[in-house]
Amino acid sequence: DLLKKKYTTTLDQLSTVVFVFELASGRLTEASESFFKAFGYERADINRLTLFDLVFESREIVEENMKCAMSAGGIHLPSKRYRHKNGSAIEMEVRGTDITFGGETYAIVTAVDLTERRKAELDAEMQRVRHENFILNSGEGIWRIEFPDPIDISQDKDKVAKEIAEKG
Repeated sequence: DLLKKKYTTTLDQLSTVVFVFELASGRLTEASESFFKAFGYERADINRLTLFDLVFESREIVEENMKCAMSAGGIHLPSKRYRHKNGSAIEMEVRGTDITFGGETYAIVTAVDLTERRKAELDAEMQRVRHENFILNSGEGIWRIEFPDPIDISQDKDKVAKEIAEKG
């Protein structure tokens, strides 16, 4: 039907991972194309997937956490590990809320993959540590000179050296 097609098309155009599941059973009912890309599943898998296929915790723990989250007005997990189809972990920031439709209660969840952010944070930390180690282990003095105006270092090296000597 036309309304379902519009809904699915809109959902699939989102870059954010979105999925919907029944609160009572954990059965997934809808998911965005970004969901399938992030988790490694095919669209045909949606009918057999449950929330419990996507998490590492036991069903009992997940159900208890869901009760607490929904009674508190929704889900917000700054960092949650999910299970990819291949068994690897995907770290995501998760938000969700419950809705009632046709007498059933569902959770609508949005998730942002934190993998690239964590890699960038790790790279920045490693660069900071390398810089710090370089400074600490340098046998020669290192000077830091701050000039009121930047020096264009794309110029000829002799011109740059002269400008530094004049300003410093």
